[in-house]
Amino acid sequence: MGEKSLPKEIEVDLPALDLEAAEATQEKEVKRKKSYKPRGIYIRRDIELEEYGYTPGCDGCEAAKLGLSHKQHSSACKQRIREAMLQTEEGRDKVERMERRAERFMVKLKEQQDEAEARKRKLSMDEPPEAKVPKGAEGALVEEVSGQEGIPDIEFIEKPPGTAADLLDDGMGEERGVEEQAQVMDISSLQLFSLSKHGLCHPCLRESSWLETQQMLSDDFIEQQQIKLQLGSLSLYDAYGVDQTGLNQRFADTWDNVQKLAEAKEHLAFCCELYRKQMSRKKYFLREHPFLATSWNEDPMKQLEELDTVYKVRGDMCQFGMQAEDEHGVGAVKKPSGFMTNSECIAEQLNVLCKNVNNELKDFQQATRSQLHQKLSGQPRDIVTIFYYKDDNSQWHRHVQLIGGKAKQAEIYPDGLLQRILKGLKQQMQKKSPLSSLEFGPVNEEPYFDQTVLDEEDWTTFIDEVSGKALETGKVRAARAEEIDYATRYNVWTLVPTQEAWDVTGAGPIGSRWIDINKGDVEHPNYRSRLVIQEVRHSGVEAIFAATPPLESIRVLLSLQRSGKQGYKVMFTDIRRAHWTAKIERTVYVRLPPEAAEEGYCGRLNKAMYGCRDAARQWEIEITDFFTSQGFTPGLGSPVLYFHSVRDIKISVHGDDITSLGRKDDLLWLKKQLLTRYEIKDGGMLGPDEGDVQDAMILNRLVHYGPHETTIEADPRHVQILVKELNLTESKSAPTAGVKRSEQKEEMLTPEESSRFRSLTMRGCYLALDRPDIAFACKELARAMAKPCRSDWNGLKRLVRYLHGAPRLIWKYPEQLAQEHFTMYTDSDDAGCSKTRKSTSCGALMHGSHLLKFYSSTQHVISLSSGESEFYAGVKAGSTLLGAMSMALDFGETKRGRLCFDATAAKAMLSRKGHGRAKHIDRSFLWLQQRVQNQELELNKVGTRKNIADLGTKHLDRLQVEALLQEMNLEYELNEHRMTLHV
Repeated sequence: MGEKSLPKEIEVDLPALDLEAAEATQEKEVKRKKSYKPRGIYIRRDIELEEYGYTPGCDGCEAAKLGLSHKQHSSACKQRIREAMLQTEEGRDKVERMERRAERFMVKLKEQQDEAEARKRKLSMDEPPEAKVPKGAEGALVEEVSGQEGIPDIEFIEKPPGTAADLLDDGMGEERGVEEQAQVMDISSLQLFSLSKHGLCHPCLRESSWLETQQMLSDDFIEQQQIKLQLGSLSLYDAYGVDQTGLNQRFADTWDNVQKLAEAKEHLAFCCELYRKQMSRKKYFLREHPFLATSWNEDPMKQLEELDTVYKVRGDMCQFGMQAEDEHGVGAVKKPSGFMTNSECIAEQLNVLCKNVNNELKDFQQATRSQLHQKLSGQPRDIVTIFYYKDDNSQWHRHVQLIGGKAKQAEIYPDGLLQRILKGLKQQMQKKSPLSSLEFGPVNEEPYFDQTVLDEEDWTTFIDEVSGKALETGKVRAARAEEIDYATRYNVWTLVPTQEAWDVTGAGPIGSRWIDINKGDVEHPNYRSRLVIQEVRHSGVEAIFAATPPLESIRVLLSLQRSGKQGYKVMFTDIRRAHWTAKIERTVYVRLPPEAAEEGYCGRLNKAMYGCRDAARQWEIEITDFFTSQGFTPGLGSPVLYFHSVRDIKISVHGDDITSLGRKDDLLWLKKQLLTRYEIKDGGMLGPDEGDVQDAMILNRLVHYGPHETTIEADPRHVQILVKELNLTESKSAPTAGVKRSEQKEEMLTPEESSRFRSLTMRGCYLALDRPDIAFACKELARAMAKPCRSDWNGLKRLVRYLHGAPRLIWKYPEQLAQEHFTMYTDSDDAGCSKTRKSTSCGALMHGSHLLKFYSSTQHVISLSSGESEFYAGVKAGSTLLGAMSMALDFGETKRGRLCFDATAAKAMLSRKGHGRAKHIDRSFLWLQQRVQNQELELNKVGTRKNIADLGTKHLDRLQVEALLQEMNLEYELNEHRMTLHV
């Protein structure tokens, strides 16, 4: 690409400069969000404490030991664990990563302080005369003109708009920690083969010699690290500089030319060999060096460049936000750099040239009269003005020359460069194997990072956010147009100039993006596009609670319909754009897509847009206001459960999905009232009469109303996805979900395999909410997510083979009389884990013959006997039972609780007062004894074979599984549900 020429005519005026406004703008630009603070040693109960033990007297350790909520660990505890971690190679690596985070944080903090000081110095200059800014100008550059006879010379004194962070306003987002962005993409390492750069650098490479670096970067080391991208930036500028006789005289004075150049060539050849090996592993490399450096002419580099899969491009560092400071202030650094890579997407991201016009008009006399129109009266001595340069809508900026010791400022890679590298790497990974935003599954802890860096929408590519499949362009555009139309009708935002966001909040508008999904399937498409604001992960906004009803609340309504409630129906209602009906109580600005706003404008929110941190809470306030105005009472245990005592209507609100139980006339009244305030999508009434629906979908679960029973089952697409992901469509099914495995030391999974294992395991755990037959197997797989090994992967495959043979498990709610009790079955498997000797608790909540809830979990406390483990299981089951009784009260129903054991010892421990002989049991577990004494719960003994909770305590054979499922009125089904969707 050649450089662009200046248009023939440019209109220039002598505008006024409002210095006070400029100062205010500069001060606001200095105000940034709270910087990322690196955490110290991360102490987890199942990893660090399990490996290094507990610290006496530490509140955090005591809380972890008792299974209580998290508390801060003492300094002595953190120091002890740190010293213990330094004794192992893996521990040392964790400590080193922590120290590097702290080091990078301090460097970044110092840079921000220096930048603030520089801006303060610039704003202290003399006030210029007023000028007028011409309308429609693309960008401005403040200049000082020292008058002489004729046309004056020009000296630039102000950083031009469009440089630095503004140059990155192409979807790269604000500056954030680049390592956190790499972590979220599951990039194990980004290696720098450098001795002095301060970018993403392996610690062994900072102070070591080239020989030590080569020894450290062995084939075994590279293979073990599973590096997706090798980033080579040779610190050999003196040896391979642009001008070895001029600018680099210090090389001749301080280095032995022959020896150092020979070492540089040797190290360059070594790096090129690493690049080739990286390519052979089907992974990527990237090399950066000054574009005119002579190292590009060395044979190893020439041979590498000749390969068809290798690309070499030029990128100017000013386009990535590189800056330096000279006597005129902060300016952009051009620094033409060459990049060589085998990633086409990374090459495209880095092939960005400076957009300044030819010769940059530094010499005012180079401008012709057709290019510049102005008239100066007399012969002024000092003039301050603003000139506007326009080149295909690009902004002109000043370059700082790296002379006089300023090259040191350009040694650190700008965040814009690293962000483009990460963006290109993500695009390359998606191109090689399409990834969706849910590809890697949820994790327990995520570091903060700016989501807009990786998820910035390009407004042209339409991919299903859930499945990762391509979507039909016409349908997506229609869905997006419908969303914008709804936003306009609901007055979700008011269009305002983007500058208002900076003036009011001190920051730019928050990013937004499209979420495009097909809620149906290929045969029955149901496209939905939702515009969301990306505020959820932003710092500086307090955590906001919004209630969510328990999943069993839906099952309770379906069960009550079949429990003596003659003439009652279940109505399904969906509030369209629910959050857009709720007002927002704070000032929020959002960057809107081209469909909604012109350039230079953003939206000031009037309603709680999807993605706002308080959107769910504001919707809860809105819907509660509606129901209370209609005579409903919100629940005490769950405020999103409602009961109308006069009309006997029971309601569960899950997001924008409303499930109601009542008589037909009362439900029609409720529907009429909803229509006075909201737009709704009517899902019909579930019942036997004409006009009722017999099949429905709620929370992606399939419901069927039959002549004698109601059935509910999980979304069948989860099983389809698991089978497809593991390529087991033609495999033989397994008789059970799992078998007990040995605890022998085995091969660990690679980082890529571990990520995939976690994603599929969490999908299985979500499915287990509706599949009691796989609850224990999924729980055991989830325990291995931190460090999965080969046997865990085989266990996952066995689980999926079992699901392949039994894809449907339906919950049956047959007709029954009204029930007075909730019955909770509980069981445990004493010291079932041979590694930790911890026990498993299981519970099954029944309403007559209807199963409402089933869970399987590992106990936090190691029990000393089977009776004690049954006692701990009973405490958890009692808590669940009391919660169900509270939920029934929220629905206007009074239910008694019955807790069933198959262990006499646990029943006896809960029936008495105090510890008895088990004085080591913490008193926090004794609260249930008081509830039993108050006759709030009834304790019963059942036989082992009748205790359905045994299903979730260990792996059972197929006959035992089927027998227990039959006791719970669950059965396998091979035929598909009428409303089944496919991936």
